[in-house]
Amino acid sequence: MPFDQPDPESRRSHLKPLQGVDECVFCRLLAGELEASVVYEDRRSMTLMDIQPVTSGHLLVIPRSHSSSLEDLD
Repeated sequence: MPFDQPDPESRRSHLKPLQGVDECVFCRLLAGELEASVVYEDRRSMTLMDIQPVTSGHLLVIPRSHSSSLEDLD
């Protein structure tokens, strides 16, 4: 029996249109414009603690190249 999935449009209804690089919170974190607890970083990514963790040890891994989806990444 499949799980009930929310309508994709209702999940996106509160989101703004795709942000530019200048407005992207992840790009601002990478640039050091916003405070972050960095756990690890290398030439391809940065890993930091989530400010609203779901579980203990919840981390975010951010690619250094701006992307609107996972499909855009190498």
